[in-house]
Amino acid sequence: GAITSLFWAVELDNAENKKFVADFQKSYPLLPDVFAVQQYDGMRALDEALKKLGGDTSDKDKVVKALEDVSFKSPRGDFTFDKSTHNPIQDIYIREVKTQNGQTVNTISDKIAKVTDPGK
Repeated sequence: GAITSLFWAVELDNAENKKFVADFQKSYPLLPDVFAVQQYDGMRALDEALKKLGGDTSDKDKVVKALEDVSFKSPRGDFTFDKSTHNPIQDIYIREVKTQNGQTVNTISDKIAKVTDPGK
C-alpha cells in the first residue's frame, strides 16, 4: 500500500485518541478525519490558555504567552507549541495504507518524535 506521513491517525493507540474517536462517532456516523482532530486540539489549546488568563484577553501579549505555555494530552499525543515558530511540537507517524476486514486503514509503522517544523 501507499506510504504516507501525518501527525495523527484514527488507529493511534492512546487513551485520548480512543476517547476522541468514540465521542466523535457518538455524534456523527463516520470516523473523524485530520481536520476534526486539528479543530479539537485548537479549541483545547485555546480553552487551556483562557483558563490560565481567567478569560481576560485584553492583553494580546499575555494571550500569546498563555498559548505558548499550553501543554496537554491530545488524541495525537503530547501537545505543546514551539515558542519561536508557534507550530505544534508533535510526532509524525509513518503510515501504510492496508486493507483490514474489508476496510482501508492507515497502519502506523513508525514515527518521527517531537517534530517542530515538518516543512524543514
